[in-house]
Amino acid sequence: MAQSPEKLLAYLVAGLVQASNNDFRYPYPLLWQQSLNMLTAFQIKYGYPTPTTITRVIELLEQPLAEWWPGTPPETISPELMPVTTLMFGGQPDEWVYEFLETQNLDGVVDTSYFQDEINQAGIRQILDLYRPEAETLGYAYVAVRVFSSRTPLLPWLKSSKD
Repeated sequence: MAQSPEKLLAYLVAGLVQASNNDFRYPYPLLWQQSLNMLTAFQIKYGYPTPTTITRVIELLEQPLAEWWPGTPPETISPELMPVTTLMFGGQPDEWVYEFLETQNLDGVVDTSYFQDEINQAGIRQILDLYRPEAETLGYAYVAVRVFSSRTPLLPWLKSSKD
């Protein structure tokens, strides 16, 4: 599933703020996990090394975007700012991150619920892409997953599994 650099940036910024509100403690917020998954996918796609610990991720995010951003930079950050823009400074989100959330109308929605529909639909799109070539023989699997996902929203399921 192709993701855009702009979507990756939005997820990283929102996930970063959410995780920092929790002092980067485990268990990590779902949005932070999803943003790190997206970042890893981009890094693998473009041949960049992937950090193996949360400490390494934080170190990476404290470096200028131009040094680690995988692939095409997001259009929302001008090329001349890429060498000086970081997502984190001093172990916390950089000041511009909050401004970015506001300008992208994401302030106040730095929680998983805003991104949840997209997260849920991403899995459905992947399943649909897998089974589309053999819809006659494997279509039942898509239907079963779709029924399950509509009856079992992700967040309540995760919350109940922790209890």
